[in-house]
Amino acid sequence: MTHYSKEALRTPGHLAERLLNIYLMHHKRIGSGWKTRELQCVHFTNPEPEEKLSPLDVDVVPSSIVPVVFAADDNYVPQLTTTIYSAMANASSDRFYDVVVLQRNIAWDKQERLRAFFSQRFPNMQIRFTNVDRQVAGVKLTTNNEHISVETYYRFLIQQVLPFYDKVLYLDSDIVINGDISELFDTELGNNLLAAVHDIDFLGNLNIKHGLRMEYARSVLKMHDPYSYFQAGVLVLNTKAMREQYTIEEWLTYASNPEYIYNDQDVLNAHCEGKVVFLDWDWNVMHDCGGRVANVFSYAPNDAYDAYMDSRNHPKIVHYAGYEKPWVNPNCDFASIYWKYARETPFYERLLNMICQHNIQQHVSHQNNNIPERAIGEHNLLRNVIDPLMPIGTRRREVFKSLGRSLRGKI
Repeated sequence: MTHYSKEALRTPGHLAERLLNIYLMHHKRIGSGWKTRELQCVHFTNPEPEEKLSPLDVDVVPSSIVPVVFAADDNYVPQLTTTIYSAMANASSDRFYDVVVLQRNIAWDKQERLRAFFSQRFPNMQIRFTNVDRQVAGVKLTTNNEHISVETYYRFLIQQVLPFYDKVLYLDSDIVINGDISELFDTELGNNLLAAVHDIDFLGNLNIKHGLRMEYARSVLKMHDPYSYFQAGVLVLNTKAMREQYTIEEWLTYASNPEYIYNDQDVLNAHCEGKVVFLDWDWNVMHDCGGRVANVFSYAPNDAYDAYMDSRNHPKIVHYAGYEKPWVNPNCDFASIYWKYARETPFYERLLNMICQHNIQQHVSHQNNNIPERAIGEHNLLRNVIDPLMPIGTRRREVFKSLGRSLRGKI
């Protein structure tokens, strides 16, 4: 067996797995008196000890620490890196940033790559990854939008994952930050549960004449003032107050409601109404996805629409919400700002590859959609006779087609 491969060396093990069953059945048959018992098979997915985050062990004044939380999966690492880089490139050097990424499957080599990249450039930050598989195990989390992943629910776990912070900044990973996030974090919350920006898209939908979104806000979300609906991609969370009012189990139970259109965002709006500090529109400027500025945003209340349009001139955070992303369509609204940061990251080429792959898929889809229907139907009797005698692509079929054209006078 000296020259056997690793798989070939496992042959005795493969055989033993089968022989063991025969061996046990034999002793049971001959009455050896062995005591046996059959139990249900159990698959342990995460046998390693649970790792819990601890307060940062750094030589800084605790009050100067800005905890920032993101949620992402392995496929979203390039976008996550771009977002964090943009935040740190504009963050105050007088503060220390505890950047925590909630995840379940980000590969270790990518984690190491991010740690090395940021530690070399920003000595006033530390990036940590924590696996939240245990916290969401057994909970059915689904999304109603194709461009929204289940990672969006991880923000509900923050109050438990970071119990040593009473206030935390949460940011989506499809944004870029032009402002100083320490300024955002310093927002006074008082007894409110969170701070956020109004959702211009939702406000526009409220005023569209069919009234479906207004009815949804009142009957499903049970909101007293639907015009107070906020966008949940940028949040300053009062985790101390949230822990006092809701448990993780309660949040996740609310999130499992299949009636919610915008999933976790609807949960937060339904249960935090009246306990929200509204931020300046600059802190969450949604880009023009599919012409929604003219077709949806413009229906929002006049003052809200004017404030949104003004914020587009000096965005502190640009949010690429919706299906149009810079790494899908490099010509989308505010894309140039995104690529300014993206090209400085170690995953720049992967983002470019995403554009190439998307274009290839679009091209193939376009070609498939433009294939003309065959003149003779699939179940036509003539086709069932001709195809076996003269298969497509054969010389016999081409001669037959030429003869047919000649008879019809088309040569």
